Formats: sequence, structure tokens, C-alpha cells
Amino acid sequence: MLDHHQPSAVAVSTAIIMTEVKRYAMAVTAMAGFVGYRTNQTGFTRIRLQMKLMMK
Repeated sequence: MLDHHQPSAVAVSTAIIMTEVKRYAMAVTAMAGFVGYRTNQTGFTRIRLQMKLMMK
């Protein structure tokens, strides 16, 4: 049998992990946005073309 503390402990640890994942994802998105902004238009177009090719 599970004791009453187990589900809440799992929920708390899951919430902490989700918060960390969200923070990391936001940092990566910000970095990617900054790099994309700094990248010149030709380089950006090339990346988009590569992504289109990978999608097929």
C-alpha cells in the first residue's frame, strides 16, 4: 500500500522538474532567437531551406 505522502512528494518533484525544464526551454528559445536575429538574411534563409528539406 502507498502511504499518503508518496503522491504529493511525486507531484512536488514533478512540478520542480517541469519548472526547470520550462526555464531551460525559455533560455534556449531566447538564445536561438538572439542568434537568429544576429544571423544575416542569407544564412537565415539557408537554415529555413534545410529545415524544409528535413521535414520531407
